[in-house]
Amino acid sequence: MRGATPGMPAFNTPSIPIRSRKSRRLSKVSNRTDAEVTADLFAIVIIQDSEDNTEGTSLPSQEENLAVRDGSQKIPSMTDAADAQRADDTLARGSVPGESNELKGPADASRSKGKGKVDPIDKNAEKKRIAAKAKADLEEMDRQRTQANTWEICAAANRQSEDDYAAQVEVLKEEKQKLEEEVKKRDAHLEAAFAEMAKLRATLEKSHLTKDRLGKERDEARRRADEIASGNSAQRARHSSRLERIRLYLITLHALEEVKAQLCYRRGARISLEKMVEAEYELPPGLLENYAKEEEKYLAQVESFSADSVGDDTLFPTPLSPPVGPPRDVAS
Repeated sequence: MRGATPGMPAFNTPSIPIRSRKSRRLSKVSNRTDAEVTADLFAIVIIQDSEDNTEGTSLPSQEENLAVRDGSQKIPSMTDAADAQRADDTLARGSVPGESNELKGPADASRSKGKGKVDPIDKNAEKKRIAAKAKADLEEMDRQRTQANTWEICAAANRQSEDDYAAQVEVLKEEKQKLEEEVKKRDAHLEAAFAEMAKLRATLEKSHLTKDRLGKERDEARRRADEIASGNSAQRARHSSRLERIRLYLITLHALEEVKAQLCYRRGARISLEKMVEAEYELPPGLLENYAKEEEKYLAQVESFSADSVGDDTLFPTPLSPPVGPPRDVAS
């Protein structure tokens, strides 16, 4: 049905059949069905009759009501305009389109007597009945229009809510996809972190083993250092004795070197003196004997340095060669 809102039940527009009390002059104009004459809240026109002060009701067609209800602008055709003009003329004369002017019964026959005069009482009652029915139909139409407007508002709100819900669904889908990607990245990071933790755990175990080994080696070094630092008295005495023997050996060696030097010098001087005697040099009396005595003295000193006093490994070096030429006092 035209004018129905999508998603809402359509409603039928009640028609108001209006019976005519006038002549049949405009019966051709009013040959329309009852469904074409509908009641509308904004289309009730009260017409004043020029002859007997009667009131008529002009109602638009159903297509005009549907056009108004749909909210669309319908442009009436020339035929509709002509029909509307003829209907207005008929109503102005007291006749209603859609009803014939034939007599319906004895009451109608009695009303038609007397040169077409109608009983005012029946006329007023009929007018009140038509007005009451039109008012009831108008109230029903108003209620249905209000309900339709409410349904249209609800439908618009529902469409807006549906659009908002679709937009929210799209946003939630995007957020879900982002969260899934973040979860995948986090899982990858967790796997890498677990692998790194395993490596660190293995390295820590190795470091513990190395620490234990280093601790043992450190304890052993400390024990050895303590043994060396707190050695027994015999080792210390033996060490001191060795140091003393080395000191004495050095002193004796120095003295021995001095004695050997003097001995060599004296021996050389004696040999020179003997050669001078053989060469018939005149020497002072007692000079040769003095050199011989000094040589014997130094030789005795050398022999006094025994092997025990200087150690078993003492070796005397080769004596120095005597100086060339006679002694200084001889030469002088």
